[in-house]
Amino acid sequence: MAIKKNWEIPKLEEDKNLKVAIVGAGPCGITAASYLARRGFKVAIYEKHKELRRTTMPWNTRI
Repeated sequence: MAIKKNWEIPKLEEDKNLKVAIVGAGPCGITAASYLARRGFKVAIYEKHKELRRTTMPWNTRI
């Protein structure tokens, strides 16, 4: 769909060979991990819950 609509696809930067740990898989943690991964960092996300919580899902999603 993105290609058909000619959306700009962000290009990944070169691997920086640096590791980053994100604590918490909430909206901010996922966003930070996404931006850092695009910048070339190796990202690990740590979450205490086994599944993502409601804060990372659309409000109309049933758990």
